[in-house]
Amino acid sequence: MATPRRPPPAYDAPPSSSVHASSPVYRAIAATASEPSARILETSFTIRPCSGQAWKVRAGQICRITTPRGPQVGDLNIWNANNPRERMWAARTRQIHASHVSVGDRLWSNLPYLRPLVTITGDSLGGGQLDKVIGEDGKRRKDVGFGTSKWGGRVHDLLGTRCDPYVNLLMGGEPFDFHCHSNLTRAVAPFGLTELDVHDVLNVFQVTGLDEEGRYFMETCPAKEGDYFEFFAEVDVLCALSTCPGGKHALYR
Repeated sequence: MATPRRPPPAYDAPPSSSVHASSPVYRAIAATASEPSARILETSFTIRPCSGQAWKVRAGQICRITTPRGPQVGDLNIWNANNPRERMWAARTRQIHASHVSVGDRLWSNLPYLRPLVTITGDSLGGGQLDKVIGEDGKRRKDVGFGTSKWGGRVHDLLGTRCDPYVNLLMGGEPFDFHCHSNLTRAVAPFGLTELDVHDVLNVFQVTGLDEEGRYFMETCPAKEGDYFEFFAEVDVLCALSTCPGGKHALYR
């Protein structure tokens, strides 16, 4: 009788595949984080509690999201800045990479485009910069980063999505208009987008998982003052971030 084995991942590109950002190009991009003269800060801003903001990142630029005042979850949306019909596809990114993403992973766009909008090059909760976390052989170090909590939770979540006022009322909550869905809707309005353009998010700095019955759970945000999550823009992108009402602040620079 054959020994039972765990089913392999349905999507499993080899480390050498261009699906992963392990090439010398991305290692060089990540290495600029330790060279002050290699990066020029163009702009920075703080997003207020229970609020949101949208901004553009040009192709070839690096965007860093930080937690300057301690634990804070940020709900992130990304679109092609020149064609908002192309936007981050959380479900396919989850299948190509994992339910929780970090350095070397990419955030992919919807069909029929299916290409990386951005590539994650740095993540303090994932062990730091890509060139320090992923070897030249394309393999990720196992001894760095947040890892897995005692309950099976991981950080930077693609499992769930943004909180919203509709589900809040459905689940018996009180009216509240500062959910992440509402914050993102207001943030993108100046760019000509509407509530219909807001899509499933990457929950940056959020720890989540599935329990024994397959139900979604959230744990305390592990981010400390100065933690960061950064990505390299593959194309011109429009980003929007909501400081989830369960926390205080997030910073983009």
